[in-house]
Amino acid sequence: MGASATATPATGKQSAVAKIASAIEACPQAKAAYNAKYWPNPKEPLAENVMKQLGTKAPFSLGIEGLDGVKKDGRLTFILEMFPPDYADDLFGRETLMWMWKEYHSRDSRNKITEYLKFQGTDIKLLERAECAASTRALLVLYEMLQNAWQPISRLDVRRLVEDSAIANTGKRHEQYEISFMETELVKGCGWEKNWGMDTAYRIHLDAPIGIGLLYKSMPNAVSSAIPLDGQTLLVKQLQSLRPFDPKNILQRKGGSRGLFGLDWQKLLVEANEQMARFFGFSVLAVQSAANNEWVIMEDRNQTPHLKYESAVKIYDETANRLGFVQGKNGNFYRKINTSKKLCQIAQEKIV
Repeated sequence: MGASATATPATGKQSAVAKIASAIEACPQAKAAYNAKYWPNPKEPLAENVMKQLGTKAPFSLGIEGLDGVKKDGRLTFILEMFPPDYADDLFGRETLMWMWKEYHSRDSRNKITEYLKFQGTDIKLLERAECAASTRALLVLYEMLQNAWQPISRLDVRRLVEDSAIANTGKRHEQYEISFMETELVKGCGWEKNWGMDTAYRIHLDAPIGIGLLYKSMPNAVSSAIPLDGQTLLVKQLQSLRPFDPKNILQRKGGSRGLFGLDWQKLLVEANEQMARFFGFSVLAVQSAANNEWVIMEDRNQTPHLKYESAVKIYDETANRLGFVQGKNGNFYRKINTSKKLCQIAQEKIV
């Protein structure tokens, strides 16, 4: 009895190419364009022809990571541009369509996707704001956060956060704290905060798109800002205490942050970010290290940094270490988020 033949499992690239070929067959416009450009002899199997055209630049998947790996070549982009946006959305999925929108070099092709997304109800201005700040892998999740982050932030249990972060008796002061969603005033990933920015005494600058402000007696005392790195990890880029500027001298701050007395405010803001991260389904929370902080690293080494390295270590590195984060190879600190179904359900129910 002869040995039975076993089929060789398809590689990631073969599976991705087979999906592209199947999509071409399903889309008359793409098939006509592909025939005219690449496939004059339909007797050759379409998948083989697609693999021949892409060669070593065939993606290992049609997910963001697979597409990002070959985006510099341009051959795959040229084939994907043959698909009308509605077909691309249906055949490849919204994540791939967003990659196409972000990476297309052709203004006409990008405009067609923009019009399609607008027709589907996408807030284009918000999407462009997300594009300014996020990598392609994080574009969709940041767009969702810009739409909805105010909800879980505004419903955080402030009293519990203050009590858990108190290092001295706060008495009845916990009743005078608020947590506020903060965002930049312009279509940018970072910049002056919308309500407490350049023209106010506090002049809050957000280093990332999603800001959380800690207010005491209705005045900002500390702020954090964060950005998704991908669908799994949320990075806290900013932890900053706040003092108002002297109206007579905009280069000097005047007064203190009385609401931070007796309060581990860094812990409070990190925990607030973790609760928000859990709501959006992140599995890892990260804290940017002092060495990676843009206010410590100056392009001109002769300039004085806006934030001294020693101060940044105390604010970021020491906070991350005492809260159980582990430093990664890139210098930032990481901690897994408890994403049990029960906790995620509680987080979701809080905004219903």
